[in-house]
Amino acid sequence: MAQGATRGFPTKWVRISLPRTGATLEAEVAQTPEELHKGLGGRKQPRPMLFIFRGMGQWPMTMNGMLAPLDFLFLDDAGIIVDLAQNVPAGRKGPIASRSPHRYVVELPAGWISALGLYLGDGAACLPLLRR
Repeated sequence: MAQGATRGFPTKWVRISLPRTGATLEAEVAQTPEELHKGLGGRKQPRPMLFIFRGMGQWPMTMNGMLAPLDFLFLDDAGIIVDLAQNVPAGRKGPIASRSPHRYVVELPAGWISALGLYLGDGAACLPLLRR
């Protein structure tokens, strides 16, 4: 699912705050090789998942094995949304690529970007959830 993603983040879950909207999300952090490859694939009811890459770059995502459509947030080193992809169908072939370099990707259930009122240039902050 995500070539170049890092492993070993200190916690399995994070809270992502979106200051402009006041919204917060709990996201699973993709850590194991299987999670990095599979992402939300095979899940009928996906929940947010965070991918952390080694550095800024063009890190494409795929919809392999997806059972439901997804939204994607692409964020830079500072946590600024540099691109988004909305309502990507489950059967889509080929990569989902950002038009801008990014370091983080958040996979979301389809419709969340619109429901949360997120736009390019919005910021996000991530805090570890030590207990879930």
